[in-house]
Amino acid sequence: MSDHISSLLVSASIPIFAVMNPKIEQELIGQGYYVSERWKIKDVLAFIRQELSCKSYWLHGFQLLLTALIGFGIYFSYKDISGGAAWFGGVLLPFGLGMLAMIFMVIPHEFIHGMAYKATGAKKVVYGADWTKLVFHASAPFHPINFRQMLVVALSPFVVLTLLLVLGLSGSTGTWWWFFYGLLAMHTQGCFGDFAMVNFFARQQDPEKWITFDDAEAETFVLLVRER
Repeated sequence: MSDHISSLLVSASIPIFAVMNPKIEQELIGQGYYVSERWKIKDVLAFIRQELSCKSYWLHGFQLLLTALIGFGIYFSYKDISGGAAWFGGVLLPFGLGMLAMIFMVIPHEFIHGMAYKATGAKKVVYGADWTKLVFHASAPFHPINFRQMLVVALSPFVVLTLLLVLGLSGSTGTWWWFFYGLLAMHTQGCFGDFAMVNFFARQQDPEKWITFDDAEAETFVLLVRER
């Protein structure tokens, strides 16, 4: 089953190139693509701001989810405190510790991105971080992916880790429940960049004409569209 899924992901309607091919942009242009946007990986926060100004249903839905998490948090905190739980030691402290534990989620989050890249046929995955902006990333240098593949690469960490955290919530009570809830809220918020990339594709008139790849030499991600 997994081999069949991988073959579907690899057999996308984009050309297959040698790994670490810095000439890929010229080859894609020769096949009818042109560069629409080029962003420094370290400027991903500016990219998110751009997407927030032109949201598709993906970002609308994501922001609705974040709002729901806040609302549920307020409701359950009121319920627990009204039931006798200490507002600080029983609710706020474990919730805050769960949020801080997000730093330990970075490794599995980016690793899942990397595995998703591998599923699309990438031969090499590299990981990086901008500690000044707390921006972390996984990339497959010079490996182009289309919209369907982008959905898998971008959303796999959100789906997998959210399911695991929901399982943690369902099997815990009291302070541990609030710890997992804080971690769930923080990790969900941390997926903003992933949803922003999906949003970019989804808001285009024909998302299937778009591809993206990471330029390892320039530390940028490039967004291209097919003219014909």
